[in-house]
Amino acid sequence: MEYKTNWTRSFAFSDSVVRARPFDSEYNEGAFFNELHALVYAQADLANLGILIRGGVTVGDIYFDDGVLFGPALVASYDLESSQANYPRIVIDPAALNIFRNDRQLWADHHDLEDEIHYLKAILQRGDDGLWFIDYLGAIRIELEEPSVEYPAFLRRHKALILENGVTGSKSSRVMYKYLWLVNYHNAACKRLVDAELAAELKINKTDFEWLEEFPETSSDIEE
Repeated sequence: MEYKTNWTRSFAFSDSVVRARPFDSEYNEGAFFNELHALVYAQADLANLGILIRGGVTVGDIYFDDGVLFGPALVASYDLESSQANYPRIVIDPAALNIFRNDRQLWADHHDLEDEIHYLKAILQRGDDGLWFIDYLGAIRIELEEPSVEYPAFLRRHKALILENGVTGSKSSRVMYKYLWLVNYHNAACKRLVDAELAAELKINKTDFEWLEEFPETSSDIEE
């Protein structure tokens, strides 16, 4: 039997991109997980191209038609991106997680809630502020055809992206804190590598960022 499913729509305006994935289809494909999984690829691919992004994901009403876009979900996701994400990360609205737990339309038909949470935990990470965000550095590893070769190369490019852009900012700039967060996130991913020698090579240390000593409270994961 062939079921009808809904297609994700994307809209670009100014420096923003909005994605809308309806989930009231005839067959529940697991819209919540599938959208977050798609964002893992998007964020990793953009980082690979030297582009860092931040965003917010929520569940709610949105209207779109012929370039017209509005609704409470749009407002909520914009607020998440602008005031809660803070760093180069895509955060998940806590209200959306509560809706997800109670609305089976957001799960795959062949899954129960335990299954869904299991898959979500593989692609999400919880920040120090309590917000869950997409762990693109961790999740992309299992998606690669040859992770033993491709993943170190990916982390090497990610390290270069941070060093090429982070060291040029002002020490008093808010941008600096964003790069400090990114350094710690990058180094945490490196720690999960089995090869200790490779992990040490791919980590970012104090000799890479001279100004890290000025922010000890956010650089505890930086090693000599």
